[in-house]
Amino acid sequence: MLKPTSRQFNQTVFDHFEIIRENAVIAYSDAHLDDLRPSKEEYRIEDLELMEKYTDDLYIYYNHDKKNWDYFRATPSEAYKDRDYEANDKALANPFDFRSLVADIEDFPGKEKICIMMDNFMQTPISAFGLPSFSDEYPANANILQKVMPGYSPEMGIGSFLKSMQPYMSKLLGDYQEFDELRKNITSYIDTNEIKYETWGFAFNDQLEKTVIGKKFTDLLRQLSAANDVQDYWRQFQQAYSMLEMLGITEERTSRKRKRNNLSDLSKDCAHVFNAMSCDYFITNDKGLLVKAQILYHIFQVSHTKIVKLDELNQFSLSRPIDKSLDKLVPALAEIPFAFPEGKDVVSVVLEDSFLHYFDLASRRKTDESVYILSASKDEAKNFIYREILKVCDKITTLFGEDGYGRGVVELDEIIVSNGLTCLRAWNFQDAYFHLMCDSTERSFFILITFKS
Repeated sequence: MLKPTSRQFNQTVFDHFEIIRENAVIAYSDAHLDDLRPSKEEYRIEDLELMEKYTDDLYIYYNHDKKNWDYFRATPSEAYKDRDYEANDKALANPFDFRSLVADIEDFPGKEKICIMMDNFMQTPISAFGLPSFSDEYPANANILQKVMPGYSPEMGIGSFLKSMQPYMSKLLGDYQEFDELRKNITSYIDTNEIKYETWGFAFNDQLEKTVIGKKFTDLLRQLSAANDVQDYWRQFQQAYSMLEMLGITEERTSRKRKRNNLSDLSKDCAHVFNAMSCDYFITNDKGLLVKAQILYHIFQVSHTKIVKLDELNQFSLSRPIDKSLDKLVPALAEIPFAFPEGKDVVSVVLEDSFLHYFDLASRRKTDESVYILSASKDEAKNFIYREILKVCDKITTLFGEDGYGRGVVELDEIIVSNGLTCLRAWNFQDAYFHLMCDSTERSFFILITFKS
């Protein structure tokens, strides 16, 4: 919709985003890069360059070790080149061959011992884990068993057991028909009309308990996480996202027909919704994504990320030009009715209209009526992104011009090295002094306003 040469180009959406990119920073993630992989190289290059126009070099990445999001400075083209898709394909083609997976890793002390250990483990019979002969105990499922785990026997080794499932799992990842069949098998036991989110809204959670499943959706998630000892937020979220579609709670459609997906498609779509949780807004025109995001943000109690539909851009604050009038700010602050409860020395008030689409919280001490602090109310995990702070600094210096010491545009290095509370810029305006304050160590960024006596 943003690419002028595309048949899907939408001038209205384009115009909105031209304003949005002036008002805010836009991030991209691996999900956006993965979407472009199937494209022809010439089109992919065009799209990566277009993406850079909006995102610059703000790259978000979920760190599975730290269980949080990291922010990197890399253009989409640079990040795409760093993605080793060939290694990923190789791992998926033979995911249980440990020696092949580590073959390209430089030798290290104990590498061969680890490989021998893994070889021995893979040869361990699965009967050691108490797995039964499923075809004997559940003869009705013999055909499904043969399809998913051909040649299954309790005496087969772990390696053989895993390899027997690999062809079927590969089909689920890339074959629409195979995924459709699995979904039909699962939903054949459930009247999906009794659990559809489209019909029941969030009450689907209770409705699911009334079906043959006998559990609420949230209880299923807890049980699944406990059984798999899942500590990874991404895996929990991904499981929930897939289950919504597999159980028929949601149903993605295109042109009134059910959209055909495979497991890989669902995983990539899920990554968009998941990574958007590191941002303030998630803008999408994909109804399937939007509905699942609404459900999962509710279940996972995500309140800091607002979902915005494309047809809501007319009302979206960031798609409106900034009110650059400073004349209104100082009088507006002076008129805020701060009420101090007993025993509370500092009070904060959310501003009806944020300043520069960023500062939406005004704070004042009870003991000093002349000093105000303007800050951002968003949670601490997301309120100190260098690229965003630099953009806000640019807006402020554009409004005020050079400060009282002849300093103009704020450089990124000034923000990075602000270890300890640092005054980046200071201005004398109307009846107040404005100090732009930053502390990268404490992750704080605000405007200190002192009214002249």
